[in-house]
Amino acid sequence: MIDTAKFHQRAEGLSEMLQARLGVRGKSLKARLSRAGRRLPKAQRRAGKTLIETERLLGHPKLARLADPVETDRAFDTITGHLKRFDRAEARRNALLTWLAVVVFNLLLLGGLVVALVRWQGPL
Repeated sequence: MIDTAKFHQRAEGLSEMLQARLGVRGKSLKARLSRAGRRLPKAQRRAGKTLIETERLLGHPKLARLADPVETDRAFDTITGHLKRFDRAEARRNALLTWLAVVVFNLLLLGGLVVALVRWQGPL
């Protein structure tokens, strides 16, 4: 059985880490995980769902027995490990480079279409 106080302490720490690393806001762990959304990889989103379900089970005394402590610890470790490796500046830099690559590709495509149109119309 999971110690409720320890779970809530770890959940609060994880919630603060989500706010510090990803910049997501919210009053609870559930709110912050839902706001993080696609910024978390699939495995971390799945671990977040496990933590939300565990939190729901711990809210009810009889259902608290159903919470799996091993799976809960694994979920905490999965999300915490990802957030410790996450670098906000690198994520911003990658987003900027991706955007620039899309713009350059679109300009090249537009230039190719203009050249094809001019060749099709004949010499000016």
